[in-house]
Amino acid sequence: MSILRTTLLVLLLALPLAIAAVAWAVLSDRPAVDRPVAFTPAHVERAREILRRHDPRWLPVGVPRTIGLAAEDVDLALNYLADRHAGASARVVLRAGTAVLTATLPVPPNPLGRFLDVTMVLREGATLPVVESMRLGRLPVPARLARPVFDEALRRLVTPEGYRVAVEAVRKVAIADRGLAVTYVWQEGLASRLRAELVPAAEQARLRAHHERLAAIVGAGPRGRPIGLDALLGPLLGFAAQRSEAGDAVAENRAALLVAAFYANGRGLQVLVPAARGWRPSAARAVTLAGREDLAKHFAVSAAIAAHAGVPLSDAIGLYKELEDSRNGSGFAFDDLVADRAGTRFGELAAGDRASAAELQRRVAAGLGGADLLPPVDDLPGPMPKDAFERLFGGVDSPAYRGVMDDVERRIAALPLYR
Repeated sequence: MSILRTTLLVLLLALPLAIAAVAWAVLSDRPAVDRPVAFTPAHVERAREILRRHDPRWLPVGVPRTIGLAAEDVDLALNYLADRHAGASARVVLRAGTAVLTATLPVPPNPLGRFLDVTMVLREGATLPVVESMRLGRLPVPARLARPVFDEALRRLVTPEGYRVAVEAVRKVAIADRGLAVTYVWQEGLASRLRAELVPAAEQARLRAHHERLAAIVGAGPRGRPIGLDALLGPLLGFAAQRSEAGDAVAENRAALLVAAFYANGRGLQVLVPAARGWRPSAARAVTLAGREDLAKHFAVSAAIAAHAGVPLSDAIGLYKELEDSRNGSGFAFDDLVADRAGTRFGELAAGDRASAAELQRRVAAGLGGADLLPPVDDLPGPMPKDAFERLFGGVDSPAYRGVMDDVERRIAALPLYR
């Protein structure tokens, strides 16, 4: 009996020491990867071109196709997903046949370290890459244990159904120094499955509730008369606040902003939710901000993107749109960028976390006007074609351009709603 007691005592004493030893081996005070997510207009343009060439609506069924992804874009996408889903930083280095993934995750406060570094080496497989080795900090992990960890991480990043669709569609992922070549075969029904995963049933119900509220708002005013974006967002955020009492303020705000963005741009939600064709129709009214429809569109879309996908992507899309307009459209316009940046800030507050979401609802409930959403823009340099923009500002990296954008940021920061 004494031997048993002694053994149990040793085990009880050894277990905490073993746990501490493992924690010491895997945790550190210095992150292996610490980098912001930084999109540029060039990234947006490349993504847009890939989506254009591989639009599911026009893909032939059963025909192999290949997507080429540059190493820079793969690295950016991994870092973005790590940041959005885990508050982590990540990096991927591609070599012929292999990819080295490194991610740093923050951990709760403890005396042994603030960060967990994960390094994983993947090699080409018959279809998807397979795990060759893995380390948690300085601790090696057997490949047989690492592989299910990698599969679970993929499911969390792209959702379980998205992972299943990828497994069914992808035929080969070839890894080279310059990027990835993903060969896939589109199959009947995959588009509807992905759409259902993108907007699950609970989110569809939430969007329908906000759509019904929007239909009531626009239907209460004179038919055909413009409505201010503030007159739309105020009641929608008030409705979101009511639903948040028994729900999630972030999710409610996101739904409200998405519904407002689609309406302001004259688009129906059936693009995302086919069932929306059967929802209550909304009276057609132009949505304005500072008396202009274009500013309302810029604000509403940027707010929805920031709330759903984050600030860096929203900023890059806004700048890309202005550069594209300077080449082929109405011209580069700083007032549009102000609306983009203000909308991004609004979306950031609406969905940053539950406290921020609830605080924005409270501020909006106190009263909302167009001047609360957007600072004065009439004195900013007006729309200009590409050659005029480059002659006056030299480009988006020039001191002259940065000076105007610094002024833009000061104007937005001065509005009480965004403090």
